[in-house]
Order: sequence, then structure tokens, then C-alpha cells
Amino acid sequence: RLYDEGKLNEAQSHFWKTKPAEELYDLEKDLGEHQNLAAEMPEKALAMYTKLAEWRRQVGARMPAPNPLFKAKK
Repeated sequence: RLYDEGKLNEAQSHFWKTKPAEELYDLEKDLGEHQNLAAEMPEKALAMYTKLAEWRRQVGARMPAPNPLFKAKK
């Protein structure tokens, strides 16, 4: 609610903003995950996504899915 009302500062609102599907961060330099490097390093992002997808397949991990019973308040 505060985000929608514009009452958060930049650091607070960062976590509520819509983010791209692919994210890649250098956690040694950017612990707060502010600079997404996926567009600058697409090969690395794809390699890491591929490894993650393979691991998920190996362990049978499923991605979260939207709750079909959820009704948003208007």
C-alpha cells in the first residue's frame, strides 16, 4: 500500500518494483542486488539458468504457480 501511494524512499521501493524475468547479480560487489547484469552478460545468465533448470529436473523441483483461488481486492 505504501509503495502504491508513493510513500517509500528509493531503497524501500526497489524491492516492490516489477523486475525482469532474468536477473544476474555480482553479490561480491552488489550485495543489495541493485544492478541487474543479465542484459550485459546474457551468455552467463543463460548458462546459469540452464544449470538451474537441469538441477530442478534432477531433483524434481517445481516452480511456484499462481493460486487459482486467489481473489485480488479491488
